[in-house]
Amino acid sequence: MAKERSPLTRSEDDRRVLIVWAVACAERALPLFEEAAPGDDRPREALAGAMAFARGEMRIGVVRQLAATRRRSLTWPHTPAVSRCTC
Repeated sequence: MAKERSPLTRSEDDRRVLIVWAVACAERALPLFEEAAPGDDRPREALAGAMAFARGEMRIGVVRQLAATRRRSLTWPHTPAVSRCTC
């Protein structure tokens, strides 16, 4: 029996477009995090991995693993400026 596809499931092309948009949003806030945690390049590495997926250089499973690894080991600095940042 074939698994029914969720209406929320996106094609690879759709995912790539969404990733570019999400990275652009995150990059706007990135300087705030880097100011609060100088020398911590994990957020930038995760965004680079996402863009590699968007360019077709990396498969989504590898990108998810990269993001999860970075997220698990990262404590985001909380600052009022970061809380107010919008895309």
